[in-house]
Amino acid sequence: MTLTALPRRAGWRYGLLTPGLLTLGVLLGACGNLPAPGPAQSSAAASSSGNTGTSAVSRLIVTAALSGPVPMPGSVWVASASPSQVSVTAQSVPGLTIEVGAAVADGSGVRVPITVSGQAGQGLSVRLSVRAGGPTRSVDLPVLALERRPLPVAGYQASSLRATGGKVYLLPPVNAPDPQRHTVITVDAASGAAQAEELPLSDTEGLTSQVIAPDGTRYLLVQNVAGNWVGAAKPGAALRHLPLGTPGDTLNSLTRSSDGRLWALQYRQDALLELDPLSGTQQAHPVQDNAEDLIASASGPLYFSRFYTAPAIIRFDPSTQQTQAFPVGVSGKSYPRLLTSSGSLVWFMDAWSRKVGRLDTASGQVSDVNLPAGASIAALSAAPDGTLWAADLSRHALYRWLPGQLDAQAVNVPGDGPRALGLDAASQVWFESSGALYHLSP
Repeated sequence: MTLTALPRRAGWRYGLLTPGLLTLGVLLGACGNLPAPGPAQSSAAASSSGNTGTSAVSRLIVTAALSGPVPMPGSVWVASASPSQVSVTAQSVPGLTIEVGAAVADGSGVRVPITVSGQAGQGLSVRLSVRAGGPTRSVDLPVLALERRPLPVAGYQASSLRATGGKVYLLPPVNAPDPQRHTVITVDAASGAAQAEELPLSDTEGLTSQVIAPDGTRYLLVQNVAGNWVGAAKPGAALRHLPLGTPGDTLNSLTRSSDGRLWALQYRQDALLELDPLSGTQQAHPVQDNAEDLIASASGPLYFSRFYTAPAIIRFDPSTQQTQAFPVGVSGKSYPRLLTSSGSLVWFMDAWSRKVGRLDTASGQVSDVNLPAGASIAALSAAPDGTLWAADLSRHALYRWLPGQLDAQAVNVPGDGPRALGLDAASQVWFESSGALYHLSP
């Protein structure tokens, strides 16, 4: 998926319990070009713990390994070395079987495959020792647990995922084939039991976004040229129809403020639409042209982006209805998208520069985090502690930035995803890939 080719005012995003294990990759050593694109790579500072002497390993990349029903060996890539020079050993870990394969030439370096299988507890890591014609270099390789949950609709693809209240809510793309485009799925996070519901929508209607209330009510924004509306229901119940009175317009980014009001961006009228779901009362708040990607922060304010002419992140206070603009990017070019927030921080993807930016709303300072070479970000999601996750659909990988880190750790994932990335209240990671729901425990 490429983010730079999105049309103006698209109006929507296109977007058996089997255990497995994933390892996070860490890039160690001096600066330099990454090897040719291959498995997802990550970059982070090396720890000196366990290193002996002055290592002959000038640069080392550890990529993700997956065990379970879809085995995916990881690897260690060592720059400027030959296969006969490189050796990798792994310390034993209770509950895990770790197999180190033969070194093979790969581009300007050597790649050593590593397969991990078995059961592992949360926060476990594997110590790898790497030698390339000199002293040994050591690195701790984190191990993550991955679970796969089948979905009741064959080939189902999700455009939106919300994980809250012990359930995971999946929404199809607005342009999905029938009957998927009118089918929503709810999955019990603990048991994996899934319920698919084909909603009674017309052929001219589609679902553009969703938000879940604390009581489990699911609000769905329904696109209809004759008049958009919000459907409200708990899983399995009939939809309550909340008309919006916006014929011929396009609405998206349905979200909810802490007081229960619903909000969405209205494109043709360039407005922030407010709806009281109890009374049906609504109000349109004018916004400057080119508004996108509305989100609600845990601290109360709403945020959305403005692109092209005067790119910015806009903060809107639902209680005072006051706005504040934080300029980002390059005027006339930048397209900030995929907003997510944690505390005073708002992250975004600039579809023009293809960089992930971080805005500190307390200071107004904007900075970039480092992306692995060749990354193409399709989704962002931030945890309450400031950890940032990103989905790379083109390379079938997740990236994780721990609080305070500029460099990403990479996780390769099975299937054709990850799509519809989301975090639950415990910062567990959920995503859809190849018609299945995956749960990753950091």
